[in-house]
Amino acid sequence: MSSGETAQKELKGIGGWLIVIAIGLPYTIIGTLFGDYYVFTTLMPMMDEEMVSILTVLLMTDMIFVCYAGYLAFLFFNKDYRFPEQIKIFYIVSIVYEIFALYMISGYGLELSDYRQIIAALIRGAIWIPYFNKSIRVKNTFIENN
Repeated sequence: MSSGETAQKELKGIGGWLIVIAIGLPYTIIGTLFGDYYVFTTLMPMMDEEMVSILTVLLMTDMIFVCYAGYLAFLFFNKDYRFPEQIKIFYIVSIVYEIFALYMISGYGLELSDYRQIIAALIRGAIWIPYFNKSIRVKNTFIENN
């Protein structure tokens, strides 16, 4: 066995750049839940009826997003073979969601800071989708339940 093959077989398990995902998935779930709690309890009582309707739609889509992130965390920590494909879908859906959210609030005047979330989602997708396509560690780690 050549040293290249040995190195490829050793790259297995949740390590390397996958540590970022191991921290990021739970952070995404917790951050979204606490952010939505703040909007629901503090901001919504002070808003007009139309804005409350828009935020209600966004909060409902956030809950779907949180459930999907929870499913991804389950797949990730169980090293399920479905995780790499599902996380790529997650990053694409994140971009679409940020565009949808920006569209929903566009009637209330947008500032440059409102575009940060879209830019961040695009950067995450541009980094992580190719990583999950090319990484040897990903190919060697997510093999369970196949």
